[in-house]
Amino acid sequence: LSHETGRHLALWMAFEDGAPDGGCVHEGHAFISIWDGGYVAQINLFSKERKKYHVPVPRPTSCAVADDGSRLWVTSASDGLDSESLEEFPFSGATLSFEVAL
Repeated sequence: LSHETGRHLALWMAFEDGAPDGGCVHEGHAFISIWDGGYVAQINLFSKERKKYHVPVPRPTSCAVADDGSRLWVTSASDGLDSESLEEFPFSGATLSFEVAL
């Protein structure tokens, strides 16, 4: 769903290393959190070029881009992770933020 225009967006893309979860669209780029993949995919909607932003959690759930396009906010889940995984990924369940380049 595009927040700025209210139009719906459908993408049909395969992700071999996890399952697409929540996402957002910002200035011609789709950002999709990859559950059990440990990253957010950035897809240019015009060229289909992809980038990966690896995050320190295995289960990113959704994301949002700052209005100026400089930061990506990522929510994550700790559901279903055993104690060993939670020890390895202590930020699971947190909201993360980092710089991005459009």
